[in-house]
Amino acid sequence: MPIEGKELRTLRDNVESELQRITETSLEERFVWLASCPPRPQQYWQYELSIWEDDDNWHNLPCGIFTGVGRANNPDLGIQTFFDSNDHLLDIIDNAVSTGSMNGLIPLLQRAEALLSEQALHLSIGGAAVNLYSYVYADDEWLKNVCNEYILILHLDENKRDVLKMGCQQSQRYRIKVPGSGGTMFLSVPFDKVQLFEGHERVEGYQNQPYFEYQVALSFAGEDRNYVARVANQLRQKSVRVFYDKYEAASLWGKDLYTHLDEVYRKKARYCVVFLSENYRKKLWTNHERESAQARAFQENKEYLLPVRLDDTEIPGIKPTIGYIHKKDVTVGQLVDLIYRKVHGFGTQQG
Repeated sequence: MPIEGKELRTLRDNVESELQRITETSLEERFVWLASCPPRPQQYWQYELSIWEDDDNWHNLPCGIFTGVGRANNPDLGIQTFFDSNDHLLDIIDNAVSTGSMNGLIPLLQRAEALLSEQALHLSIGGAAVNLYSYVYADDEWLKNVCNEYILILHLDENKRDVLKMGCQQSQRYRIKVPGSGGTMFLSVPFDKVQLFEGHERVEGYQNQPYFEYQVALSFAGEDRNYVARVANQLRQKSVRVFYDKYEAASLWGKDLYTHLDEVYRKKARYCVVFLSENYRKKLWTNHERESAQARAFQENKEYLLPVRLDDTEIPGIKPTIGYIHKKDVTVGQLVDLIYRKVHGFGTQQG
């Protein structure tokens, strides 16, 4: 890589100086710049300047450490505090980028890119960026493995090299229940950290219910697809995890459908909405889905089947005492709202 060591050191020093200025004076909350790693147990963040010519030629240069004050300092090394503080800092820096408070990095990143070959820039295989990582200073190796996170990247816009952009690098959070000697803990941690918690169970919702791959599975006859497709689409727009066969074409391809659908309707959904009709009663596959769902309902002895009557056909095995919704009484939007409320534990009363 055709970059002299002196050039890199000078650029790194300039970037660190600008990052210190921004961190101490331009963020909406107070942070403390550190000359080195913290002297006592606490949470801290570290900037890093990356310059790369291609995948095989990288320079990663540490550019300063800082910590928060008060709870953000996290002297107790709380795991949830660690990730909550990272989320909060991400919002703070996003706001600083949006308001132009970090634009002093633009000429420095332009200087960094000027050190690269024209070919690397032209082919978009080279570049420069400032990264931000979070750690804890601790003796516990397990805790240090849990509490380290790549938070964000700052770089120049690909089309406008005088515009600073920010990218979130955090992994998706999973909410888990973890048993412990002091009682059960509930944590929201990155999905790639979950395996570090022995005996964990994934949960969701304000009631910390067990996590299911699908919040609702739809069981219906093909002849009723037009109606059910509208329900499925609106549920998806509301970010409900829904099992609807058209959304699963790739995953269903090549599977033993008899076994797979039994797994879905018996184990993988929080609720099963069954669209009952004359067509539903006649179909072999709908009967298979219904039997799997009924087995789940019988095993757990609690509400799982949510019947929607498209006509007045009686379906074997569906007790007349089970509460149902009738198509003629609600619009598609109202039905979707009822399902959404059920899934999220809001009840079904509409205001």
